[in-house]
Amino acid sequence: MIPTTAEIMKRRHTAVMVLRMMSLLFLFASALPLLSWMLEGMSDADLWDLDYYLGRITISVAALAIAAVCRFFDRPLSRWIVPIPSPECPSCGYSLEHLRHPRCPECGISLPGALTDTEVPPDEPPPPR
Repeated sequence: MIPTTAEIMKRRHTAVMVLRMMSLLFLFASALPLLSWMLEGMSDADLWDLDYYLGRITISVAALAIAAVCRFFDRPLSRWIVPIPSPECPSCGYSLEHLRHPRCPECGISLPGALTDTEVPPDEPPPPR
């Protein structure tokens, strides 16, 4: 079944909410290594020994970058995750608009019935291949 515009928008809204929750999760995950570095570095008085803390800083920056991408590109990502289906044959690309039979007239591939515009009368045979 081809989803309606309302269903697509609902799915995209859900995708945006999931991406924003992931953003918050990665933001929290990026703060933990930084806090660990700060607390351990201040207690040992070697806060600027970056060779020792480079792994923690790298993980924190990577998680922060993922959080920023999830938050600031949430709408384009949701459009990529939930695309609008196109009425084309998956095999040859022939336009399936106003198709009456669940078979592509160009290549003959059998299609799901949801791609047809109208119901086929029971006495009308499908077109030959």
